Amino acid sequence: MYQIKKLLFPTLSAVIIIGCLKPINSPVGSWKGNLITETNSEGKKMKKSISYYYALHQDGYCTIIVDTIWDIDGLKTKYEFEGSWHQESNTVTVQYNLLDEKNVSDYATTPRNWNEVRHVFTIDNKLINMNGKLENTEITLVKESI
Repeated sequence: MYQIKKLLFPTLSAVIIIGCLKPINSPVGSWKGNLITETNSEGKKMKKSISYYYALHQDGYCTIIVDTIWDIDGLKTKYEFEGSWHQESNTVTVQYNLLDEKNVSDYATTPRNWNEVRHVFTIDNKLINMNGKLENTEITLVKESI
């Protein structure tokens, strides 16, 4: 009887501990989202289409690529930044500096802290979408399948 109790107690303890652990879904991978914004310039409304691409790496670093197309003249711009990310429960925060774009820091005249960017997203339980707000517009980032 003593040996059964000795064997049963650790087994039940392990089952309870494992059963109570709730895994946190990791957002590591590639995420894409699009939005359209309007800007008033000289009395005219100008629209632009923006594609966001976030590559969140296992080590807490990330790459952010922003492609913009202005509807008025079709001008395309592409910006690439390096940054960091962290997760707390179902909230993912991405941080980067506009001066970290290639070659920008060589000629920048503004202090670094004026150029800090922080995006906060809420990740769904299925790890398919991240929702947040960019440029005062709601956006849904969709995880790319491998």
